[in-house]
Amino acid sequence: MSVESCDFNRYCNDAVRQLLLRGNWWSTVQPVTGCVRDRVVTWPRGVSTILAMDVCDRSTVMVNRWYQFMQPDAWHRKAASEYARNGWYGRMHTESRNTACVFNPIKSEGFVIRTFITQPTDAGKTITYFGIDVNGQPIITARADGTIQEGVEVTLTKPYVDTPMAIRHVTRVKKQETDGDVIAYQYSVAGNFMLDLGRYQATELNPEYITTVVSGGSHQNAGCLANVNALVSMAFVPFKFDDDLVQIDSEDAIRDMFLAVRKKEQGDISASLAYETSALRELNYQMRHRFPDEQFVVNFRPFGNQSLENPNIRIGMI
Repeated sequence: MSVESCDFNRYCNDAVRQLLLRGNWWSTVQPVTGCVRDRVVTWPRGVSTILAMDVCDRSTVMVNRWYQFMQPDAWHRKAASEYARNGWYGRMHTESRNTACVFNPIKSEGFVIRTFITQPTDAGKTITYFGIDVNGQPIITARADGTIQEGVEVTLTKPYVDTPMAIRHVTRVKKQETDGDVIAYQYSVAGNFMLDLGRYQATELNPEYITTVVSGGSHQNAGCLANVNALVSMAFVPFKFDDDLVQIDSEDAIRDMFLAVRKKEQGDISASLAYETSALRELNYQMRHRFPDEQFVVNFRPFGNQSLENPNIRIGMI
């Protein structure tokens, strides 16, 4: 099979996607640094789950949607009183909320959406914005044949294209596959300035990003900026071009999983399971050799007559 063929790229993507679902591996758990405004963090594409998070070098309690319906227990009441004595109003929590299709939500007054392309070959392709207009009504537009459609579809052109109306809130984005990134801004006609809205990669068709809401702490006021450090597990992002990121960094594991996918399509389930087992074994070997508790220290003499002295080997943490 040629590496230039569409099937090769499809098999590689399927292999990486399935390996990501089998566990957290060395390259699929990554640190992320950013900032939070108005208490909300919109995480970039490729972030699946927030494992741990610090805000302004303070650890936070990770909670989910069920937390807001639970009664506070004795531990939380005690923590709140301790933080209040130290000048903090309650313990800081980070709660996973709904997904978003933009990084910077539009303010209530509404803005025109100005969309730029980064590759000239994307001219003529379309992107559709769904949401609420400045009158508080769902966006409805007419097609060329006179029929009605939800949202407003714009045809990408060089260097940019504007929506024909101002938009107050974007609820969904539908985009054709492109050759380069598509960058969207909020444009103020009256003030003649632009604000960030979103940046969509070539393979993004229905952009959707997880969001986290930060609550608690006296410095989490609306409009302020705060530093965020998080440890996250990565979600699968398909690769299309030669310089795209491949999220599994073991060629041996990808090769074995590639063969597992092909064998499964051919109906050879036993061979597929054998190749999959081999792929997971390769990733486990990789994890074992990279974690500190599986490493050892060897002391040697860099100068003198002897090249190596009796090694002082210590098994455990370095």
